[in-house]
Amino acid sequence: MINKKCQLENDFISRICKLAYEGLQFMQDSETVDLSLLSLSIMSQNDANIPEIAKHIEIFKYLAEKTPLELNKHAEMLIMLIMNLSMSADNHHMLVKFKFINLFNDMIENVDEICHSHILTILIQIFKNEFTEEIFGQQAHKIIIKLLEKDYPHFKSDIIKLINVILILIYWGISNTLSHRRF
Repeated sequence: MINKKCQLENDFISRICKLAYEGLQFMQDSETVDLSLLSLSIMSQNDANIPEIAKHIEIFKYLAEKTPLELNKHAEMLIMLIMNLSMSADNHHMLVKFKFINLFNDMIENVDEICHSHILTILIQIFKNEFTEEIFGQQAHKIIIKLLEKDYPHFKSDIIKLINVILILIYWGISNTLSHRRF
């Protein structure tokens, strides 16, 4: 009975994801795109739904192929969706692969403080999973600098956490390099 209920829930989530993907195809209809991203964002707020949403790789591939200009008016919903997905380490590879960090670098000037907070959360989550080289390749350092320039007092502790994570990863990288080097 429980397995059947879980399967019904997964089927329902999968169907909504398919409908959302169809809605995203109509980029010229802003309301349809917003509704599609909103449905995905709301569903992704429940951790149990995230694996099923992430299975629909076509959604993220499609979004990654769009330009920042095409996505700017949908930035809030997109950033919220990506933040929710970033809470699961299983999705970090996909988020890095489709270069969403690079996309956010282009969007950051056009979004508000709440979106800035979400982007910072995304960076912290992905850096924890050691994608350092790939993230810096997507200009993550420029996002960090832009957030520091905003001078949000409540961001300082989160930015310090992020910098600590980066320093630890750099230390591990140096330590691993030295331990494998023969003298």
